[in-house]
Amino acid sequence: MRTDVIVVGGGGCGLAAAAQLGRGGARVLVLDRDEAERNRRAPEGGLLLPGTPDGPSRLRASLGEERAASIETVAERGRSHLLACGRAVEGTILLVPYNTVERDELPAALHPYGASPAGSRWPAGTMSVPSGWVEPADTLDALAGAARAAGAVLRGGVEVRRIDATPDGCRVAGADGGILESETVLLAAGLGARPLSGAASAHLYPCRGQACDAPPGLGRVQPLGAVRRWGHEEYRFLPDRTTLLAWNPQTRGEDVVEAPAYAEAFERHAIASASEWLGPLRPPSARSRRAAAFAWPRDGLPLAGPESGNARVWIAAGFMSRSLTFGVGCGLAVADAILGRRDALPPVLAPRRVEA
Repeated sequence: MRTDVIVVGGGGCGLAAAAQLGRGGARVLVLDRDEAERNRRAPEGGLLLPGTPDGPSRLRASLGEERAASIETVAERGRSHLLACGRAVEGTILLVPYNTVERDELPAALHPYGASPAGSRWPAGTMSVPSGWVEPADTLDALAGAARAAGAVLRGGVEVRRIDATPDGCRVAGADGGILESETVLLAAGLGARPLSGAASAHLYPCRGQACDAPPGLGRVQPLGAVRRWGHEEYRFLPDRTTLLAWNPQTRGEDVVEAPAYAEAFERHAIASASEWLGPLRPPSARSRRAAAFAWPRDGLPLAGPESGNARVWIAAGFMSRSLTFGVGCGLAVADAILGRRDALPPVLAPRRVEA
């Protein structure tokens, strides 16, 4: 059956878009590689709110007034939508390389914890902020339920290989040889959009994250939009009083690998720093250390809107890199724009800026 919109990607952005499109009367089909893939992605999007209390001002400083305002506008939509899924507020330690002084001083601070010269590759500073969090897997389940309730059909086990324009829409080809047709396609697949989209895809590159998982929680790996390619360390209490440590180093796109890349000295330093704020902490009881890759537009701004070469193919990328809030807000805004409310998306996010 021909649908109005095919959404490629069943993460927060794609599911929120599907729900909004369905509520607007569109016939929607969501394609994802499989349910297990969605669950594996869940740990990457637990941050509900911007990572710093002064996030908007930091965005203005790094992106400019208009661009920062566009990010905040979309984030606010996701914020209000996610609150309905439930959230928890916890203390968080973020270690972010804000300036060269902190970068230069950190290696010396690491020596008492057994740092090797390699530790100097990972500069950081410390701060403590309250952040809002959601349980990512539960939230994605809630978003999937909302999409189904709005009439969207969710289909797992479909790997999209090709999207072609037709006289009256799009043809989507799966790896299994199946062909689907729709009037519009929304690419909300993160890095998976690179081989599927047009010129905009060349401006997406991966950002690597490493997580140390401690049961029963899952690792959250979240680069901060304000610092763009720099990394940060995140330290949390889990319900059973074990702890979690996550690290997102600065890296080139071609350096993204699945192998662990953790510094024990940095880990000990983070524990000591966090203990100053949160009290004595037990060392992380790591079961696994995994890599996660995010789609990150080269200019630091998300891509959201139709591709200039094919107005029936829309892309939404770069929001989940900041937080689940941004991803969901992006999905809602893009859906509204597809439904005809073109003012729902700030023009500064349009893919044509990188396609010119």
